[in-house]
Amino acid sequence: MRRRRMIIALTAAGVLAPLALAQAQGRDRGRRPDAPVPHQRIERIRQARERARETGAKLELNESQRKALAEIVRTSVEKARRIAHDRDLRPAELARKLRELRAERRQAMAKLLTPEQIERLREWKRDAKPRLRPGGDRRRPMWRGADRPF
Repeated sequence: MRRRRMIIALTAAGVLAPLALAQAQGRDRGRRPDAPVPHQRIERIRQARERARETGAKLELNESQRKALAEIVRTSVEKARRIAHDRDLRPAELARKLRELRAERRQAMAKLLTPEQIERLREWKRDAKPRLRPGGDRRRPMWRGADRPF
């Protein structure tokens, strides 16, 4: 009798354990382990909006420029998401495509801004503390480059 109960318990555990594991994995499906949780995403969105407001105020954008710039950023973010989610891209190709997208965004912004605003943006970036490259490399700040309009 005891042996029979043991066999039934082990069989039930063998059947139910994979189901419970699959259910637990289903909740995390589609989310990278390092992806921010929802409240972190909300905070990042809030920070991005605040930076956009500050940038608009410093550059003294008019309403049409503000709308056009928002559209440029929105389409750039959508393209970046599509590129980042493309599982067929190798890391080098992914980096190249994202660099091209950033260059495309900078050129579109340069067409939109007046020469005075571009100069103000250059000064603002020059005065900003340069970000370090990954790994703390201090050789050259990441945002400086000869081919960039600002």
